Amino acid sequence: QGDTTFPDLIGQGFGLGEAAVLTLTRTLVPGHLLFFDRFFTSTKLCDELLRRGFHGTGTIMKNRVPKSCVLTEEKVFRKKARGSSEVKVREDGKIAVTMWLDNKPVLMMSTCYCDQNHDECERWSKKDKRYERVRRPEVIKTYNQNMGGVDLTDRMLSVCPSRNRTKKWTIRVISHLFDLAVVNAWLQYRAVQIEKGAIKRNIIQMRQYKLDLGTKLIGDNEEQSDGESGGEEYEELEPKHKKRKILIKPIPSRERRMKSAAHLPEYNTKQSRCRNRGCSKKTTVYCIKCDIYLCFTPNRNCFSDFHKDAE
Repeated sequence: QGDTTFPDLIGQGFGLGEAAVLTLTRTLVPGHLLFFDRFFTSTKLCDELLRRGFHGTGTIMKNRVPKSCVLTEEKVFRKKARGSSEVKVREDGKIAVTMWLDNKPVLMMSTCYCDQNHDECERWSKKDKRYERVRRPEVIKTYNQNMGGVDLTDRMLSVCPSRNRTKKWTIRVISHLFDLAVVNAWLQYRAVQIEKGAIKRNIIQMRQYKLDLGTKLIGDNEEQSDGESGGEEYEELEPKHKKRKILIKPIPSRERRMKSAAHLPEYNTKQSRCRNRGCSKKTTVYCIKCDIYLCFTPNRNCFSDFHKDAE
């Protein structure tokens, strides 16, 4: 797969990952620092980037490390203290491979960073059940600063992806782009809320954010109902000998509740429980927009309270 995507570069002997990076650099001014993950990183890519005037840094697969770069065996390296590192620089001084011990060994290849400068970072210790200070090479710090957002986006995309039964790549790509836009919007929203001093656990989670967004988009584009369908709660059809299961309709989103133009009360012959917070009375009045029952009597006006108080 991908052999026909970058025919010129692949014809020159570059792999798919290498060709993708080199293609994206065509519009960049030389001097940029590029960061990529282990799928793309190789000695051949780093040499070509240097030839074009760029620098590259990324994690690298163990089997892509040159044989001339002799590092400590992984079994031996794992026995060292957490935060230990080892660096090997090529004879011409242009490429360095760094091995750093976190929970497990991490391999990095870079044309501009190695093991010269260090700082400390907090890492969680499963053994001691607490955070501990760990020595960290500059190449690890810089890579995390520049790749952190990409890794976080990838992780959040896996939380609640849009499922598609089709195998058509066009629909899958469009669906992925929608998911990507939603995830990035949520990350921006979350960052703004944190800047305002909001507590993290009180910020809307990704799944709920996506659900609210979908409800809002559907609500804004649905046709205005004339109330002919009625506000009867829908029921699941089952054999007569079984008790019918009534499915409770969800509370509409804040935007839909406050959209006053279409919120009109209507009477029904059936009674149902009022959905306003704090009220458990039965009523025959329902909102034709929200499609839920709300009290509307001389003593109680849950219909008005529900649409005004959407907090």
